[in-house]
Amino acid sequence: RTMRNESCLKLHFKTGARNSTTRRISKDMTSKTAQQVTDVDDVFNLPDEQKIAIPVAEVEALKKRIRDANKFSLEETKTRNVMMVGRTRSGKSTAVGVLKDPCFEPKEMSIFSDTVEPEFQSFALDDITNGVKYTLNVIDTPGLKEVKKMGEDARTDEVILGTINYCLKNEITKINTLLIFISFELGVTKDDFDSIQTSLEKFGHDKIKIGICVTRSEEKTQQWQEKIIGQLKEHSYFSKVLEKKNIQISFIGCVDADKHQTVTSITDLRRLYVKVYQLRETLLKLIFESDTQVMLVDLPIASGIKHEMKSIFELQDEILDFLDKTTDFDLAAVQQKIADFALNVNLMAANNAILYDPEMNTLLTNMKGRMKKLLPKLSEKPKSIFVGSLIL
Repeated sequence: RTMRNESCLKLHFKTGARNSTTRRISKDMTSKTAQQVTDVDDVFNLPDEQKIAIPVAEVEALKKRIRDANKFSLEETKTRNVMMVGRTRSGKSTAVGVLKDPCFEPKEMSIFSDTVEPEFQSFALDDITNGVKYTLNVIDTPGLKEVKKMGEDARTDEVILGTINYCLKNEITKINTLLIFISFELGVTKDDFDSIQTSLEKFGHDKIKIGICVTRSEEKTQQWQEKIIGQLKEHSYFSKVLEKKNIQISFIGCVDADKHQTVTSITDLRRLYVKVYQLRETLLKLIFESDTQVMLVDLPIASGIKHEMKSIFELQDEILDFLDKTTDFDLAAVQQKIADFALNVNLMAANNAILYDPEMNTLLTNMKGRMKKLLPKLSEKPKSIFVGSLIL
């Protein structure tokens, strides 16, 4: 190290003729350094074909082999969320089976409703004609004015409207299609009209596709279908409803096991299956074309629940105002206020899915913020009630 330092000293402090030599050495070193920088830049600026040592064709061939052997290939699908509503025994559950399989056979019929709770099913369908795959999330709701066995209470419409909570808990926050199922086997009755009107008023929305789906149509003629459509268009209420571009009438049916015994030939049986296939194709087209989604909390069915929830939040604010001014939390009146507050929280929990609504969520956040500020003032018992309520 000493020798190198001495050489440097000699190099930098020699005078006279040696100075020109020093300048030449410095110039040569600068030139070499510049050349080295240029060489480095060249490494990172090679033409594309020189960056990859292996020919591109070989790399692509290798990637194709890997992809062909892949057991977990990616399938891109379009999602369609479909809500099915209608009277008991209108054929909703059977229609779900037919959407999955045109040869679906429903189980033996009962005069009593099987769907007593909302049912959620998710399945994929491949539209081979257009090369598009769809994921259908179908919500089969309990029937309106459900018929029950003796000794069992009939479900009220209010309980059935809790379907919105069920959907949101299954992470179905939006809907593409509403299908209203009706059976016109005995003609068009007042109950049928009332059922469709109720479904439209509670679940309808101008931005989603709506199908009024007439079931048990597998043996009906084209003339019969046109007659049904004509009667609906002549009705004072439905004549206006059917003018809307997002609402159309569809038909669906199935071939049950009994048909295998009643038809006279395999040709007649084939004709039934073809009819069901064609009806199914039309209904699927309606579903697939439903590109627009609407938040469930924006459906009319949610407006009543939101109104009730707002009233509860107003009561909670009054209780919190009272507790803010309270100094003795062991008084009976104060304890009752806290108990009322906890009861209201239980009511919120019963319809907690509506809290997905932005306005409701803001009210909830504000309420919880006020509760947290109160905690330091509370004694052990009311504090435990409040902490339990904060879980919501």
